[in-house]
Amino acid sequence: MAKYRDIESGLIRSETAAFVARGLPASKAQEAAVTIVDKAIATAKSRGRYESGPLGERMLNDPNYAPYFAWAREYYGVRDADIREWWNLDEVERAVVEHDDEMAHMAGFFNAMDQGLPPGQAAAKVWHALPYCDFDFGRQASDKDRAPLLPPELKPRIVAYTERCMGEGRQHSHSSPTFNEWAREAALNGTI
Repeated sequence: MAKYRDIESGLIRSETAAFVARGLPASKAQEAAVTIVDKAIATAKSRGRYESGPLGERMLNDPNYAPYFAWAREYYGVRDADIREWWNLDEVERAVVEHDDEMAHMAGFFNAMDQGLPPGQAAAKVWHALPYCDFDFGRQASDKDRAPLLPPELKPRIVAYTERCMGEGRQHSHSSPTFNEWAREAALNGTI
């Protein structure tokens, strides 16, 4: 793994361990992890942010991002700490998170289909159970307060909340039609 930076080697190790924990043989797990990280590196390069370093503070102080962050704070309860945490990740790390989310959504969808749900109900089940973030920065609808996708800056807070629930031996549940609707309210009122 000499061709990889330390952060990328660490991502390969953690993705490999996750695949092994799901029952994939170690050699296949590492192969899959390398593929994911290679794809994430290509994504980071295509975005022009490969090896760009921490961006959180720079973005918070850049007037070009001020309208987006104002929207994210007002409608989604995003905090400056969330912005720093998300944007101080390496771009390759953010791309791996994006990939992992996509895989979780697909796995949930196919699992629901295997349980006999039609496609529309399977998709609704996944939207109820998992967050969907706007990783493609700025893809949101023009009516920002009604946009269905969460700002990615909330992702670390959502993960921390979910892990806290698991650590307490309980599963997260909510009555909102989608996880995103719940997450928006939870972030605004300080639940997460």
